[in-house]
Amino acid sequence: SAAGNYIYYVAEGTTKNNVLCVGPRIAFKINVYALPVVSHDIDDFYVCVGSNKTLTVEAANAITVEWQYYNAKTTGWVAISTNLFSGKLTPNGYHLDISAASGELDNLKIRAKFTSAGACNVYSKEVAVQVRSCMIMTNPMIPAKFKKS
Repeated sequence: SAAGNYIYYVAEGTTKNNVLCVGPRIAFKINVYALPVVSHDIDDFYVCVGSNKTLTVEAANAITVEWQYYNAKTTGWVAISTNLFSGKLTPNGYHLDISAASGELDNLKIRAKFTSAGACNVYSKEVAVQVRSCMIMTNPMIPAKFKKS
C-alpha cells in the first residue's frame, strides 16, 4: 500500500442452522510509513593526511540521520560520536566532518542511517575512508631561496 493511514473493519461470526450470525464491526487503524529515499549518497573519496573534508548525504522522508562506522572488533555498525577517533569525525546532521585526518581513519568503513517517522531504516552506500599522504610536487628548477636586490 501507499504511505498513509488506513481504517479496516473486522467482525467475527458463526453459522448456525445455515444462518450467518455476525457480531459488531470493529475498526482498526493501520499506518503505512514511507521509507526514506536516499537522494544524495556518499561517493568513494580520499582525504590527505592533516586535511579536512565534509561528507554530505540527503534523504527524503527521513526525520533523523545517524552516521555509523563498522567496528571490526564487535563486527557491527556503531554510531559515530565526537569522542571517538580523537574528535577527528564530527557528525552534524546530514554532514560528517573529518578534521585533521590521520592514519587511524584509513580504511574505516562508514555509512549514514536514515530513519523515517515510523522507525523504518534505510542506509546510504558504505564507503571506506582513504587517508593518503599527499605530497606537494615542487619544481627543482626554482631556487628555494630568493635574494633581495
